[in-house]
Amino acid sequence: MIDQVKNIAVNYKLNQIKKGRNEHPVQYTDFISRARDFFIILPMDVGAVDNPNLIFHFLLAFNKNVSVITTVEVFNYFRYRTKCHLVDFTTDELTKLGLPDKSLIHRLKRRKFDVAVDLNLNSNNFSTAVANAVDANFRIGFHSEKAEKYYNFLISKDENNPKLSYENLLNSLKMF
Repeated sequence: MIDQVKNIAVNYKLNQIKKGRNEHPVQYTDFISRARDFFIILPMDVGAVDNPNLIFHFLLAFNKNVSVITTVEVFNYFRYRTKCHLVDFTTDELTKLGLPDKSLIHRLKRRKFDVAVDLNLNSNNFSTAVANAVDANFRIGFHSEKAEKYYNFLISKDENNPKLSYENLLNSLKMF
């Protein structure tokens, strides 16, 4: 019962965050090659930080501006930390539902990005909220139960092989 109420509250807050963003018609033709500023939501698990390295290698090889949101602890394990801008947060900036609070959302809305990429393979309310809080025309995420509602470009994932999922994402990015 408590989980159902919590789920309803989370979905309500996610919809509020989504409703507050600017919706623009999107044209997918060369949207990655034309994009300059990328906002990447890293997995919060230190053990999963190295899995998406090929994505960062690709973006940085084409001189893209990359901002990353994660905790300072996870960022310290991140290989490309000297080449990316960190948008950090603390547990004080999370609501009781595990979503970003108003101050974090306000910080996220200050900058404009061309593309927001959620690298979390499993559905994660925090990363979904962050991806929808930033001002970006394109929101890329992995398929999950409600992903179609919050992302406008979805990538299939392999539950048993995270590296393959990130390779799928990379191949999709290369097409555009």
